[in-house]
Amino acid sequence: MPKEYKTPGVYAEEISKLPPFIVPVETAIPVFIGYTQKARKLEVGDLAFTPTRITSLLEYEHYFGGLVNETITINIDDVIKKAGSIVNLDSRKITIQVAFLKNNMHYQLQLFFANGGGPCYIVSAGKPKSLVNKKDFQKGLDEVYQYAEPTLILFPDGVNLTKATDLYYLYNGALMQAYELKDRFVLMDISNNNLNGKTPVEFFRDNITGGESPASLKYGAAYYPFLITSIPYYYDDNSVTIMHNTITKELGEADVRAKGEFDKHKLNNARLIGTPVYSLIKDEIGRQTIVLPPSAAVAGVYASTDKNRGVWKAPASISLSYVKAPGITLNDNDLAKLNVDPDSGKSINAIRFITGKGTQVWGARTLAGNDNEWRYVSVRRFFNMIEESVTKALAPFVFEPNDAKTWVKVKTMIENFLTSQWHAGALMGVKPEEAFFVHAGIGQTMTAQDILDGKMIIDLGMAAVRPAEFIILRITHQMQQS
Repeated sequence: MPKEYKTPGVYAEEISKLPPFIVPVETAIPVFIGYTQKARKLEVGDLAFTPTRITSLLEYEHYFGGLVNETITINIDDVIKKAGSIVNLDSRKITIQVAFLKNNMHYQLQLFFANGGGPCYIVSAGKPKSLVNKKDFQKGLDEVYQYAEPTLILFPDGVNLTKATDLYYLYNGALMQAYELKDRFVLMDISNNNLNGKTPVEFFRDNITGGESPASLKYGAAYYPFLITSIPYYYDDNSVTIMHNTITKELGEADVRAKGEFDKHKLNNARLIGTPVYSLIKDEIGRQTIVLPPSAAVAGVYASTDKNRGVWKAPASISLSYVKAPGITLNDNDLAKLNVDPDSGKSINAIRFITGKGTQVWGARTLAGNDNEWRYVSVRRFFNMIEESVTKALAPFVFEPNDAKTWVKVKTMIENFLTSQWHAGALMGVKPEEAFFVHAGIGQTMTAQDILDGKMIIDLGMAAVRPAEFIILRITHQMQQS
Protein backbone atom coordinates (compact mmCIF):
# COMPACT_ATOMS: atom_id res chain seq x y z
CA MET A 1 0.00 0.00 0.00
CA PRO A 2 1.51 3.38 -1.01
CA LYS A 3 2.54 5.69 1.80
CA GLU A 4 0.49 8.87 2.33
CA TYR A 5 2.36 12.16 2.25
CA LYS A 6 0.69 15.12 4.00
CA THR A 7 3.59 17.47 4.74
CA PRO A 8 5.23 19.22 1.75
CA GLY A 9 8.88 18.18 1.33
CA VAL A 10 11.30 15.74 -0.32
CA TYR A 11 11.06 12.07 0.63
CA ALA A 12 13.58 9.34 -0.22
CA GLU A 13 12.46 5.77 -0.63
CA GLU A 14 14.80 2.79 -1.01
CA ILE A 15 13.54 0.20 -3.45
CA SER A 16 15.28 -3.17 -3.45
CA LYS A 17 15.78 -4.68 -6.88
CA LEU A 18 17.89 -7.58 -5.64
CA PRO A 19 16.24 -10.95 -5.06
CA PRO A 20 16.51 -12.61 -1.64
CA PHE A 21 19.61 -14.78 -1.33
CA ILE A 22 20.70 -17.96 0.42
CA VAL A 23 23.64 -18.09 2.81
CA PRO A 24 25.26 -21.55 3.00
CA VAL A 25 25.25 -23.03 6.49
CA GLU A 26 28.40 -24.17 8.27
CA THR A 27 29.29 -27.73 7.35
CA ALA A 28 32.02 -28.95 9.73
CA ILE A 29 31.00 -28.08 13.29
CA PRO A 30 31.62 -31.24 15.34
CA VAL A 31 30.12 -31.97 18.72
CA PHE A 32 32.37 -33.99 21.04
CA ILE A 33 30.43 -35.96 23.66
CA GLY A 34 32.67 -37.24 26.46
CA TYR A 35 34.28 -36.72 29.84
CA THR A 36 35.97 -33.49 30.96
CA GLN A 37 37.87 -32.40 34.08
CA LYS A 38 35.25 -29.78 34.85
CA ALA A 39 32.22 -28.15 33.25
CA ARG A 40 32.07 -24.66 34.62
CA LYS A 41 31.24 -21.23 33.26
CA LEU A 42 29.93 -19.34 36.30
CA GLU A 43 29.54 -22.04 38.90
CA VAL A 44 30.56 -25.68 39.36
CA GLY A 45 28.79 -28.02 36.94
CA ASP A 46 26.69 -25.42 35.15
CA LEU A 47 27.94 -26.65 31.76
CA ALA A 48 27.36 -30.37 32.46
CA PHE A 49 25.41 -31.97 29.59
CA THR A 50 25.07 -28.53 27.98
CA PRO A 51 26.36 -28.30 24.39
CA THR A 52 28.88 -25.45 24.55
CA ARG A 53 30.53 -23.79 21.55
CA ILE A 54 34.30 -23.25 21.67
CA THR A 55 36.84 -22.12 19.08
CA SER A 56 40.21 -23.16 20.53
CA LEU A 57 41.96 -25.56 22.89
CA LEU A 58 42.60 -22.64 25.24
CA GLU A 59 38.89 -21.93 25.44
CA TYR A 60 38.20 -25.61 26.08
CA GLU A 61 40.65 -25.63 28.99
CA HIS A 62 39.05 -22.50 30.44
CA TYR A 63 35.58 -24.09 30.62
CA PHE A 64 36.32 -27.82 30.78
CA GLY A 65 39.81 -28.16 32.25
CA GLY A 66 42.96 -29.82 31.00
CA LEU A 67 44.61 -33.18 31.47
CA VAL A 68 45.09 -35.31 34.56
CA ASN A 69 48.48 -36.83 35.29
CA GLU A 70 48.69 -40.34 33.93
CA THR A 71 49.78 -43.11 36.30
CA ILE A 72 53.10 -44.42 34.99
CA THR A 73 55.12 -47.35 36.34
CA ILE A 74 58.79 -47.81 35.49
CA ASN A 75 60.16 -51.33 35.89
CA ILE A 76 63.96 -51.62 36.14
CA ASP A 77 65.16 -55.21 36.06
CA ASP A 78 68.56 -55.66 37.74
CA VAL A 79 70.51 -58.40 35.98
CA ILE A 80 73.79 -57.58 37.66
CA LYS A 81 75.03 -60.34 39.93
CA LYS A 82 76.31 -58.01 42.58
CA ALA A 83 74.29 -55.52 44.55
CA GLY A 84 74.02 -52.04 43.09
CA SER A 85 71.80 -49.00 42.90
CA ILE A 86 69.40 -47.84 40.23
CA VAL A 87 71.85 -45.04 39.42
CA ASN A 88 74.06 -47.72 37.87
CA LEU A 89 72.24 -48.60 34.64
CA ASP A 90 74.70 -51.11 33.20
CA SER A 91 73.00 -54.30 31.98
CA ARG A 92 69.55 -53.21 33.13
CA LYS A 93 66.33 -53.22 31.20
CA ILE A 94 63.81 -50.41 31.58
CA THR A 95 60.17 -51.01 30.71
CA ILE A 96 57.29 -48.57 31.03
CA GLN A 97 53.64 -49.21 31.81
CA VAL A 98 51.03 -46.46 31.56
CA ALA A 99 47.73 -46.96 33.40
CA PHE A 100 45.87 -44.81 30.88
CA LEU A 101 42.95 -42.98 32.48
CA LYS A 102 40.70 -43.71 29.51
CA ASN A 103 39.91 -40.04 29.03
CA ASN A 104 40.47 -39.11 25.42
CA MET A 105 38.74 -35.74 25.16
CA HIS A 106 41.69 -33.36 25.57
CA TYR A 107 44.03 -35.53 23.52
CA GLN A 108 41.41 -35.85 20.78
CA LEU A 109 40.88 -32.09 20.67
CA GLN A 110 44.61 -31.65 20.17
CA LEU A 111 44.31 -33.87 17.10
CA PHE A 112 41.22 -32.03 15.89
CA PHE A 113 42.75 -28.55 16.02
CA ALA A 114 46.12 -29.75 14.67
CA ASN A 115 44.41 -31.12 11.56
CA GLY A 116 42.53 -27.95 10.68
CA GLY A 117 39.61 -27.99 13.10
CA GLY A 118 37.84 -24.79 14.10
CA PRO A 119 34.63 -24.05 16.01
CA CYS A 120 33.10 -27.07 17.72
CA TYR A 121 30.75 -28.03 20.54
CA ILE A 122 31.62 -29.86 23.76
CA VAL A 123 29.11 -31.89 25.75
CA SER A 124 30.58 -32.78 29.13
CA ALA A 125 29.25 -36.14 30.34
CA GLY A 126 30.92 -35.73 33.72
CA LYS A 127 34.44 -36.18 35.06
CA PRO A 128 36.78 -38.90 33.77
CA LYS A 129 36.13 -42.29 35.25
CA SER A 130 37.77 -45.68 35.00
CA LEU A 131 34.49 -47.37 34.12
CA VAL A 132 32.97 -45.60 31.15
CA ASN A 133 29.15 -45.57 31.03
CA LYS A 134 27.13 -45.48 27.83
CA LYS A 135 24.23 -43.80 29.66
CA ASP A 136 26.39 -40.70 30.11
CA PHE A 137 26.99 -40.51 26.36
CA GLN A 138 23.35 -41.23 25.53
CA LYS A 139 22.24 -38.34 27.71
CA GLY A 140 24.70 -36.08 25.92
CA LEU A 141 23.46 -37.26 22.52
CA ASP A 142 19.87 -36.51 23.53
CA GLU A 143 20.86 -32.95 24.47
CA VAL A 144 22.48 -32.37 21.07
CA TYR A 145 19.16 -33.07 19.33
CA GLN A 146 17.88 -29.57 20.13
CA TYR A 147 20.90 -27.77 18.63
CA ALA A 148 20.90 -26.90 14.93
CA GLU A 149 24.53 -25.83 14.40
CA PRO A 150 26.47 -29.08 15.06
CA THR A 151 26.95 -31.05 11.85
CA LEU A 152 29.26 -33.88 12.99
CA ILE A 153 28.78 -36.21 15.99
CA LEU A 154 31.73 -37.86 17.77
CA PHE A 155 32.24 -39.89 20.95
CA PRO A 156 35.98 -39.49 21.74
CA ASP A 157 35.76 -41.74 24.82
CA GLY A 158 33.45 -44.27 23.19
CA VAL A 159 36.14 -46.84 22.37
CA ASN A 160 36.79 -47.15 26.12
CA LEU A 161 33.37 -48.67 26.75
CA THR A 162 33.89 -52.19 28.05
CA LYS A 163 31.64 -53.65 25.37
CA ALA A 164 31.82 -52.73 21.71
CA THR A 165 28.06 -53.33 21.52
CA ASP A 166 27.52 -50.36 23.85
CA LEU A 167 29.45 -48.07 21.51
CA TYR A 168 27.56 -49.35 18.48
CA TYR A 169 24.26 -48.83 20.27
CA LEU A 170 25.24 -45.16 20.59
CA TYR A 171 26.29 -44.97 16.96
CA ASN A 172 22.98 -46.44 15.79
CA GLY A 173 21.16 -43.83 17.87
CA ALA A 174 23.31 -41.04 16.44
CA LEU A 175 22.62 -42.30 12.90
CA MET A 176 18.89 -42.17 13.57
CA GLN A 177 19.20 -38.63 14.89
CA ALA A 178 21.07 -37.60 11.73
CA TYR A 179 18.51 -39.38 9.55
CA GLU A 180 15.63 -37.61 11.26
CA LEU A 181 17.15 -34.12 11.32
CA LYS A 182 19.04 -34.41 8.00
CA ASP A 183 21.57 -31.78 9.03
CA ARG A 184 24.37 -33.82 10.64
CA PHE A 185 26.75 -36.72 10.04
CA VAL A 186 28.30 -39.33 12.36
CA LEU A 187 32.04 -40.09 12.53
CA MET A 188 32.74 -43.57 13.91
CA ASP A 189 35.68 -45.38 15.47
CA ILE A 190 35.96 -49.17 15.61
CA SER A 191 36.21 -50.79 19.04
CA ASN A 192 38.48 -53.68 20.03
CA ASN A 193 36.52 -54.65 23.16
CA ASN A 194 34.56 -57.90 23.66
CA LEU A 195 34.20 -58.97 20.05
CA ASN A 196 32.96 -62.53 20.65
CA GLY A 197 35.79 -64.05 18.67
CA LYS A 198 35.30 -61.87 15.59
CA THR A 199 37.66 -59.32 14.11
CA PRO A 200 37.00 -55.65 14.97
CA VAL A 201 35.79 -54.97 11.41
CA GLU A 202 33.48 -58.00 11.31
CA PHE A 203 31.96 -57.15 14.68
CA PHE A 204 31.46 -53.53 13.62
CA ARG A 205 29.64 -54.51 10.44
CA ASP A 206 27.45 -56.98 12.33
CA ASN A 207 26.37 -54.43 14.93
CA ILE A 208 26.05 -51.17 13.01
CA THR A 209 22.52 -51.57 11.70
CA GLY A 210 21.39 -47.99 11.31
CA GLY A 211 18.97 -48.27 14.22
CA GLU A 212 15.32 -48.33 13.22
CA SER A 213 16.10 -47.59 9.57
CA PRO A 214 18.96 -48.98 7.45
CA ALA A 215 18.57 -45.84 5.32
CA SER A 216 20.33 -43.94 8.12
CA LEU A 217 23.64 -45.62 7.19
CA LYS A 218 24.25 -42.94 4.57
CA TYR A 219 24.57 -40.41 7.40
CA GLY A 220 27.74 -41.94 8.86
CA ALA A 221 31.28 -43.00 8.03
CA ALA A 222 33.78 -45.21 9.86
CA TYR A 223 37.58 -44.95 9.92
CA TYR A 224 40.18 -47.63 10.75
CA PRO A 225 42.66 -48.30 12.36
CA PHE A 226 43.73 -46.36 15.48
CA LEU A 227 46.52 -43.80 15.18
CA ILE A 228 49.94 -43.78 16.80
CA THR A 229 50.16 -40.08 17.55
CA SER A 230 53.11 -37.87 18.43
CA ILE A 231 51.24 -36.60 21.52
CA PRO A 232 53.09 -37.56 24.74
CA TYR A 233 51.39 -38.74 27.90
CA TYR A 234 50.68 -35.99 30.41
CA TYR A 235 52.32 -36.60 33.80
CA ASP A 236 54.42 -35.11 36.57
CA ASP A 237 57.25 -36.76 38.47
CA ASN A 238 55.00 -37.62 41.41
CA SER A 239 52.74 -39.75 39.19
CA VAL A 240 55.67 -41.93 38.07
CA THR A 241 56.53 -44.94 40.24
CA ILE A 242 59.90 -46.64 39.86
CA MET A 243 60.03 -50.35 40.70
CA HIS A 244 63.35 -52.16 40.86
CA ASN A 245 64.82 -55.28 42.46
CA THR A 246 68.07 -53.88 43.77
CA ILE A 247 69.71 -52.34 46.84
CA THR A 248 68.78 -48.68 47.12
CA LYS A 249 70.99 -47.06 49.74
CA GLU A 250 71.75 -44.21 47.32
CA LEU A 251 68.06 -43.29 47.34
CA GLY A 252 67.78 -43.19 51.08
CA GLU A 253 66.84 -46.75 51.97
CA ALA A 254 68.65 -47.81 55.14
CA ASP A 255 67.87 -51.50 54.89
CA VAL A 256 69.18 -53.97 52.37
CA ARG A 257 66.35 -55.98 50.82
CA ALA A 258 66.55 -59.56 49.60
CA LYS A 259 67.45 -60.09 45.98
CA GLY A 260 64.33 -60.02 43.77
CA GLU A 261 62.21 -57.99 46.18
CA PHE A 262 60.86 -54.80 44.56
CA ASP A 263 61.44 -51.38 46.05
CA LYS A 264 59.24 -48.44 45.06
CA HIS A 265 60.24 -44.83 44.56
CA LYS A 266 58.63 -41.84 42.93
CA LEU A 267 60.45 -40.09 40.12
CA ASN A 268 60.42 -36.88 42.16
CA ASN A 269 62.75 -38.46 44.74
CA ALA A 270 65.23 -35.74 45.68
CA ARG A 271 68.20 -38.14 45.49
CA LEU A 272 67.24 -39.28 42.01
CA ILE A 273 66.78 -35.90 40.33
CA GLY A 274 69.86 -34.88 38.40
CA THR A 275 71.24 -38.40 38.06
CA PRO A 276 71.73 -40.18 34.72
CA VAL A 277 68.87 -42.57 35.45
CA TYR A 278 66.48 -39.66 35.97
CA SER A 279 67.28 -38.27 32.52
CA LEU A 280 67.06 -41.71 30.93
CA ILE A 281 63.66 -42.38 32.45
CA LYS A 282 62.36 -38.98 31.34
CA ASP A 283 63.61 -39.63 27.81
CA GLU A 284 62.01 -43.07 27.76
CA ILE A 285 58.66 -41.72 28.93
CA GLY A 286 58.86 -39.03 26.26
CA ARG A 287 59.18 -41.70 23.59
CA GLN A 288 55.87 -43.24 24.66
CA THR A 289 53.02 -41.53 22.80
CA ILE A 290 49.26 -41.82 22.88
CA VAL A 291 47.42 -44.25 20.60
CA LEU A 292 44.04 -42.73 19.77
CA PRO A 293 40.99 -43.54 17.65
CA PRO A 294 40.97 -41.54 14.41
CA SER A 295 37.60 -39.75 14.43
CA ALA A 296 38.80 -36.43 15.88
CA ALA A 297 41.69 -36.16 13.41
CA VAL A 298 39.26 -36.95 10.59
CA ALA A 299 36.87 -34.25 11.85
CA GLY A 300 39.76 -31.80 11.55
CA VAL A 301 40.34 -32.98 7.96
CA TYR A 302 36.64 -32.41 7.20
CA ALA A 303 36.86 -28.86 8.57
CA SER A 304 40.08 -28.09 6.69
CA THR A 305 38.77 -29.50 3.39
CA ASP A 306 35.46 -27.66 3.67
CA LYS A 307 37.25 -24.38 4.34
CA ASN A 308 39.96 -24.69 1.69
CA ARG A 309 38.03 -26.42 -1.10
CA GLY A 310 34.39 -26.95 -0.23
CA VAL A 311 32.12 -29.55 1.35
CA TRP A 312 31.77 -31.16 -2.08
CA LYS A 313 35.48 -32.17 -2.08
CA ALA A 314 36.09 -35.67 -0.71
CA PRO A 315 38.00 -35.44 2.61
CA ALA A 316 40.63 -37.98 1.61
CA SER A 317 44.22 -38.27 0.33
CA ILE A 318 45.18 -35.83 3.07
CA SER A 319 48.09 -36.31 5.46
CA LEU A 320 47.38 -36.23 9.19
CA SER A 321 49.27 -33.97 11.60
CA TYR A 322 50.41 -35.16 15.04
CA VAL A 323 50.34 -38.74 13.71
CA LYS A 324 53.41 -40.96 13.37
CA ALA A 325 51.78 -44.02 11.84
CA PRO A 326 48.55 -46.01 11.72
CA GLY A 327 48.30 -48.58 14.49
CA ILE A 328 48.04 -51.39 11.91
CA THR A 329 49.73 -51.56 8.52
CA LEU A 330 47.15 -52.37 5.85
CA ASN A 331 48.05 -54.01 2.54
CA ASP A 332 46.11 -53.66 -0.72
CA ASN A 333 44.00 -56.72 0.05
CA ASP A 334 43.03 -55.27 3.44
CA LEU A 335 42.13 -51.96 1.80
CA ALA A 336 39.92 -53.67 -0.76
CA LYS A 337 37.99 -55.57 1.93
CA LEU A 338 37.46 -52.41 3.97
CA ASN A 339 36.37 -50.29 1.03
CA VAL A 340 33.95 -52.74 -0.60
CA ASP A 341 31.98 -55.38 1.25
CA PRO A 342 29.47 -57.10 -1.04
CA ASP A 343 27.72 -58.87 1.84
CA SER A 344 26.93 -56.09 4.32
CA GLY A 345 27.53 -53.18 1.96
CA LYS A 346 29.14 -51.25 4.83
CA SER A 347 32.29 -49.51 3.69
CA ILE A 348 35.05 -48.59 6.15
CA ASN A 349 37.55 -45.87 5.27
CA ALA A 350 41.18 -46.86 5.73
CA ILE A 351 44.01 -44.81 7.15
CA ARG A 352 47.36 -45.81 5.71
CA PHE A 353 50.98 -44.77 5.56
CA ILE A 354 52.26 -43.64 2.17
CA THR A 355 55.99 -43.20 1.68
CA GLY A 356 56.89 -39.55 1.25
CA LYS A 357 53.45 -38.35 2.29
CA GLY A 358 53.00 -39.72 5.79
CA THR A 359 49.80 -41.11 7.27
CA GLN A 360 46.78 -40.31 5.12
CA VAL A 361 43.02 -40.75 5.11
CA TRP A 362 42.53 -43.22 2.26
CA GLY A 363 38.80 -43.59 1.87
CA ALA A 364 35.78 -41.38 1.19
CA ARG A 365 32.73 -43.61 1.57
CA THR A 366 29.72 -43.54 3.82
CA LEU A 367 28.54 -46.73 5.50
CA ALA A 368 26.13 -47.13 2.57
CA GLY A 369 28.95 -48.34 0.36
CA ASN A 370 26.70 -50.21 -2.09
CA ASP A 371 24.33 -47.27 -2.58
CA ASN A 372 25.04 -45.53 -5.88
CA GLU A 373 23.32 -42.33 -4.73
CA TRP A 374 24.84 -41.94 -1.27
CA ARG A 375 28.09 -43.89 -1.49
CA TYR A 376 30.38 -40.91 -0.95
CA VAL A 377 30.83 -38.76 2.14
CA SER A 378 31.21 -35.58 0.10
CA VAL A 379 27.93 -36.12 -1.79
CA ARG A 380 25.91 -36.81 1.36
CA ARG A 381 27.37 -33.82 3.23
CA PHE A 382 26.94 -31.52 0.22
CA PHE A 383 23.26 -32.40 0.02
CA ASN A 384 22.98 -31.86 3.78
CA MET A 385 24.36 -28.35 3.31
CA ILE A 386 22.06 -27.54 0.38
CA GLU A 387 18.94 -28.87 2.12
CA GLU A 388 19.65 -27.01 5.35
CA SER A 389 20.62 -23.76 3.62
CA VAL A 390 17.57 -23.71 1.35
CA THR A 391 15.21 -24.72 4.16
CA LYS A 392 16.37 -21.84 6.34
CA ALA A 393 16.20 -19.37 3.47
CA LEU A 394 12.60 -20.35 2.69
CA ALA A 395 11.36 -19.65 6.22
CA PRO A 396 10.37 -16.01 5.43
CA PHE A 397 8.07 -17.25 2.65
CA VAL A 398 5.81 -19.16 5.02
CA PHE A 399 2.34 -17.54 4.86
CA GLU A 400 3.29 -15.49 1.78
CA PRO A 401 0.69 -15.62 -1.04
CA ASN A 402 0.99 -18.98 -2.79
CA ASP A 403 1.00 -17.48 -6.27
CA ALA A 404 3.21 -17.14 -9.32
CA LYS A 405 4.88 -14.02 -7.96
CA THR A 406 6.14 -15.87 -4.89
CA TRP A 407 7.13 -18.92 -6.92
CA VAL A 408 9.33 -16.80 -9.19
CA LYS A 409 11.06 -15.21 -6.17
CA VAL A 410 11.72 -18.57 -4.59
CA LYS A 411 12.86 -20.18 -7.83
CA THR A 412 15.22 -17.31 -8.65
CA MET A 413 16.69 -17.34 -5.15
CA ILE A 414 17.47 -21.06 -5.29
CA GLU A 415 18.82 -20.88 -8.85
CA ASN A 416 21.20 -18.07 -7.91
CA PHE A 417 22.46 -20.09 -4.96
CA LEU A 418 23.01 -23.23 -7.02
CA THR A 419 24.70 -21.24 -9.77
CA SER A 420 27.25 -20.04 -7.21
CA GLN A 421 27.82 -23.66 -6.16
CA TRP A 422 28.30 -24.63 -9.80
CA HIS A 423 30.87 -21.86 -10.27
CA ALA A 424 32.71 -23.14 -7.17
CA GLY A 425 33.00 -26.60 -8.74
CA ALA A 426 30.43 -28.45 -6.66
CA LEU A 427 28.18 -29.41 -9.57
CA MET A 428 28.82 -31.12 -12.89
CA GLY A 429 27.86 -29.78 -16.31
CA VAL A 430 29.35 -27.25 -18.72
CA LYS A 431 26.44 -24.87 -18.12
CA PRO A 432 24.06 -24.32 -15.21
CA GLU A 433 21.08 -26.03 -16.80
CA GLU A 434 23.14 -29.24 -17.00
CA ALA A 435 24.15 -28.91 -13.36
CA PHE A 436 20.77 -28.44 -11.67
CA PHE A 437 17.09 -27.68 -12.10
CA VAL A 438 14.53 -25.87 -9.96
CA HIS A 439 10.82 -26.28 -10.71
CA ALA A 440 7.93 -24.54 -8.96
CA GLY A 441 4.47 -23.83 -10.27
CA ILE A 442 0.97 -25.09 -10.87
CA GLY A 443 0.96 -27.84 -13.47
CA GLN A 444 4.64 -28.47 -12.79
CA THR A 445 5.00 -29.30 -9.11
CA MET A 446 1.57 -28.42 -7.72
CA THR A 447 -2.05 -29.10 -8.45
CA ALA A 448 -5.00 -26.86 -7.71
CA GLN A 449 -5.73 -29.04 -4.71
CA ASP A 450 -2.18 -28.46 -3.40
CA ILE A 451 -2.84 -24.71 -3.57
CA LEU A 452 -6.11 -25.14 -1.66
CA ASP A 453 -4.23 -27.21 0.94
CA GLY A 454 -1.70 -24.41 1.40
CA LYS A 455 1.22 -26.38 -0.06
CA MET A 456 4.04 -24.80 -2.06
CA ILE A 457 6.02 -27.65 -3.64
CA ILE A 458 9.47 -27.09 -5.15
CA ASP A 459 11.41 -29.72 -7.09
CA LEU A 460 15.18 -29.36 -6.98
CA GLY A 461 17.70 -31.63 -8.67
CA MET A 462 21.50 -31.48 -8.69
CA ALA A 463 24.32 -33.29 -10.47
CA ALA A 464 26.86 -33.32 -7.64
CA VAL A 465 30.49 -34.01 -8.45
CA ARG A 466 31.84 -37.34 -7.23
CA PRO A 467 35.41 -38.28 -6.28
CA ALA A 468 37.63 -40.08 -8.78
CA GLU A 469 38.00 -43.07 -6.50
CA PHE A 470 39.55 -45.38 -9.09
CA ILE A 471 41.92 -43.91 -11.68
CA ILE A 472 42.56 -46.40 -14.47
CA LEU A 473 45.31 -45.93 -17.04
CA ARG A 474 44.80 -47.87 -20.26
CA ILE A 475 48.16 -48.27 -21.96
CA THR A 476 48.73 -50.02 -25.28
CA HIS A 477 51.51 -50.39 -27.82
CA GLN A 478 51.11 -48.15 -30.82
CA MET A 479 51.93 -49.79 -34.16
CA GLN A 480 54.59 -48.28 -36.40
CA GLN A 481 53.01 -45.85 -38.85
CA SER A 482 55.83 -45.41 -41.39
